[in-house]
Amino acid sequence: MKLIKTEIPGVYYLENKQNITYYFSYKDPITKITKRKKLFSEKEHLTKHLKKCVIMSNEIKETLKNYNSSEIIENQEFKNYISLNELTKIYFEDRINTKKRILKEKYNHLTNEEFENNVLIKKQIYNVTKELLRINKNIQNSKISQININRITKIDIKEYIENDLFNTNLSQKSKFMVISQIKTIFNYGIKNEIINIKNPFEYLKFQNPQRTRKRVLSEEEITLLLKTLKKEENINLYLCVYLGVLTGSRSNTVLNIKKNDIDTKNKTINLNNFKTNKFYKIGISETGTKWIEEKILPFRENDEYLIKSDFNEKNNIKQTQILANVQKKVYEIMNTLFNENINKKNNYERDNVVNFHTIRRSISTNLVKNGANVYNVMKFLNHSSIDQTMKYLNLENHEINNDVNNLMNNIFKDF
Repeated sequence: MKLIKTEIPGVYYLENKQNITYYFSYKDPITKITKRKKLFSEKEHLTKHLKKCVIMSNEIKETLKNYNSSEIIENQEFKNYISLNELTKIYFEDRINTKKRILKEKYNHLTNEEFENNVLIKKQIYNVTKELLRINKNIQNSKISQININRITKIDIKEYIENDLFNTNLSQKSKFMVISQIKTIFNYGIKNEIINIKNPFEYLKFQNPQRTRKRVLSEEEITLLLKTLKKEENINLYLCVYLGVLTGSRSNTVLNIKKNDIDTKNKTINLNNFKTNKFYKIGISETGTKWIEEKILPFRENDEYLIKSDFNEKNNIKQTQILANVQKKVYEIMNTLFNENINKKNNYERDNVVNFHTIRRSISTNLVKNGANVYNVMKFLNHSSIDQTMKYLNLENHEINNDVNNLMNNIFKDF
């Protein structure tokens, strides 16, 4: 969003979905840096509002004219100057609106109702909203987000990192992402001329740790997990992990499998890769096909999700909420079976935590250990490159060494 210049010198307005906000630009009498003061907000841009802007801007000019540089008083600063919280709101409103516009262009064959109810579209919009929720959770109530942006100092940033950010349970990677997001928000404001200052976070160096997820489940541990879940009253718990093991797919892909995605005749399943926003098809085992055909499909309509809510439709439970509830219970069981001795606050120990994504890594690793070609595993996981697949595989050095030794022995056996 860009500030729009009006016919009144120094007066601009910013238009968003909710309202019109007027600003007055002026030069700080000491620093000579151009600053802006928020004047007021209205529902629409009208001539009568400009008259009000003239009165308010003249008052500001008088204040600046009588400004005594030797008496810097706190309340003489413009407290309505945009804060980080306000800039964050503008940034995400713009991102969400832009995302919706792009999606509407891409899915222009859908009606408005179909567009609003499309699972793939809702997921993409929710991903942006999720970023907003995360950033609000970690900066909204801090001092640095509420003071005027032009008054943020290195000391404020240091205090925020040491007192606010490091007192959270976030991993080092998550803290890095929060700082990166703040930098992006400032750069957005500067680029779109919403603010006119240097990015106070620009030269802040914050380590981005490369996490190495070490934990994979053995075949015996996967079997133990399935047997434990099978005893649960809620079949969704068992079905969720069963489909995860069968397809090696991510949790949101598992959630969105429908009856008509299963082709029992050809033993294939159509999956939605929400990360790339593309569909892909993989083969499923004969055992898996038979179990789904007998235990699940007879109780689902063609366009119905395999994992469905036990609630009535009147409760309007979203599909994402269903999996959230399922995952929560699955995680509790995983914690009991595998994570009891792990300190999740420790960044290094967190790499050994078993979660739903561990199933995907475990299936791919066990496939290779059982002799599967890495290229076939790449296709199974719907990866775009072998390198991406290799990062998933947790193969001990001695196993790789054994493969190398076997090859070398075959080559040099007659020498």
